[in-house]
Amino acid sequence: MNKLITSLLLIISLLLTACQDDLEEGIDSLEGSWQVTTVESFYKIPQTDGSLEWSNVSEDGNLGRFEFAEDTVSFQFNRNDTLYQGAERWHLSKTRVNEGFFKVNLFTLQIGDTFTFECEFEDQTKNSEKNARYITLRTKPEETNEVVSFEMSLNKE
Repeated sequence: MNKLITSLLLIISLLLTACQDDLEEGIDSLEGSWQVTTVESFYKIPQTDGSLEWSNVSEDGNLGRFEFAEDTVSFQFNRNDTLYQGAERWHLSKTRVNEGFFKVNLFTLQIGDTFTFECEFEDQTKNSEKNARYITLRTKPEETNEVVSFEMSLNKE
């Protein structure tokens, strides 16, 4: 009976540790240099009937870069002929959300008080945050009632 309890406790502790490692893997993947390769901006355009309709503008090329260090990120990127640049503290958090029949990781990247992004590592499959080579950063206008949102694709250099 003692061996069974010990085995169960070991399995439970391994499962808890594995869940915590996802966040650490995401943090490790972010550190380094990233090139912004695409930016897609979305706008809510007022219609004559009072409703809002979405419109978008896509941009491709070398649009900027992000340099993630241990606790700060410096960034410089262009979106719709506007230069965004700065250096801020950053924080990555993880929650588990339902995706069909399964729970998946949802990462949120907070860059100071300037940006809050949903951060997708590669194809969002299990362990995609480990040694990620590309990410998508997406603002969430439906949560802030903003009329402009955007998403960026970044490749690790």
